[in-house]
Amino acid sequence: SDDIDVTASTALKSTLRDDGYVWGDVIVPPEETTALRRGIEALSDAKWPPACVFVSDIAWRVIDRLFAHAEALLGAECVLEPSVAAFKLEKDVANGKRYIGNNFGVPHRDYSLEDAIDTADGSPQILSLWLPLNRVTEKNGCMYIVGKRDDPDGGKGDVSTKSAPDVPRGSAKALAPVDPGTLLAWSGNALHWGSACASDSDASPRVSVAFVFRRRGDAEKRADSRCAPLTRTRAKETTLETRLAVIHHAIGVFEHWYGDADDVKNRLMRPPNA
Repeated sequence: SDDIDVTASTALKSTLRDDGYVWGDVIVPPEETTALRRGIEALSDAKWPPACVFVSDIAWRVIDRLFAHAEALLGAECVLEPSVAAFKLEKDVANGKRYIGNNFGVPHRDYSLEDAIDTADGSPQILSLWLPLNRVTEKNGCMYIVGKRDDPDGGKGDVSTKSAPDVPRGSAKALAPVDPGTLLAWSGNALHWGSACASDSDASPRVSVAFVFRRRGDAEKRADSRCAPLTRTRAKETTLETRLAVIHHAIGVFEHWYGDADDVKNRLMRPPNA
């Protein structure tokens, strides 16, 4: 839609470049974040993964909004990676319990410096965008980020070695408290992780969705070839079949974290009358 106001996000473009992340305004209205959160809760009750919320029209309406903000932050037309994610934490789950929808609790970078940053001018070309669907505090599962100034190497060599990168002492910033629908985004090579929901949290466990946008051009060419990224137009016109393929791919991408998801993937691809 042309009525999406991205003025505030456009103004954050230099912050993203200089700090490696942005903490913006509420960019998705409460009725849409509430609908998504309730959808995820209903799926969870029915023993379906949170990512199945991407079968709904409301999810793709929100994605279209986020496209506008991602393009404002990256300063160019973007594509969406099909590795869409949805999270619904459980309260005080014993350390190490794996379940689909859990937080990624180990400090990590999603992409290498070479992938995430345009070597020509140093600007970010891969953006991770994280959207809370309920109020997030420091106790119910917030994100932590290490800003660019505190992360001198920016991920050189980290991603390929698969070892957890060093987090400089005192450098991590909690992206909390934040209201549902707040824009939180970082460059693809930024060091970050999600925390668990503490047993003494007054707020209910965090529910959120997350996306990766790539600038068209070089960054788009380096995307995962197993499932092509979606242009904004294609995302707007997704069929049920495309949505199911995206969910199937996304669950597979994060399987190494959650554990075996074959049962869910098979159920997703089964014809309705089977």
